[in-house]
Amino acid sequence: MKNKVQKNVLFILCLIITSSYSFGQSIKPHTIGIVVSDIEKSTDWYENLLELKLYKEMAFPEYDSLKINFLKGEYFQLELMEKKTSFIIDEYVADYNLNNKPLIGFSKIAFSVPDIASIYKKIKEMNVTEVLGITEDKEFNLRYFIIKDLDENVIQFIEQKSD
Repeated sequence: MKNKVQKNVLFILCLIITSSYSFGQSIKPHTIGIVVSDIEKSTDWYENLLELKLYKEMAFPEYDSLKINFLKGEYFQLELMEKKTSFIIDEYVADYNLNNKPLIGFSKIAFSVPDIASIYKKIKEMNVTEVLGITEDKEFNLRYFIIKDLDENVIQFIEQKSD
């Protein structure tokens, strides 16, 4: 059974995350928040996929059974949230398709990687849902691939090729 997340709360941030990346200012990514349908499964999945470590778990039964897990990596942290009243957009819009009629908000999260082929191989071994295999974008001089997480959120991995 596929899990899904509330599509209008896809992601708090949509950034390419690297150690040297910033907006030409002192602003750098800190936390990405994702509403998930099963916090335990999603925590395991993101720990394996992004090599993050769970460092804090919180529960607020008085707020509609809200659970929050904090995962940390070297350059950013991930905040996974599960709430009893979270809903799937498909429940309200029959045959919903993100590509045909996207909700307003973030549509994906993208990560910079140094070696697209090795990351792709690792992720394929995890049996993830592949949206698009390794694709070359000559205009932007990069290669990328796209997958979906357990709740069908779109995740892109990008390798910027040197000029």
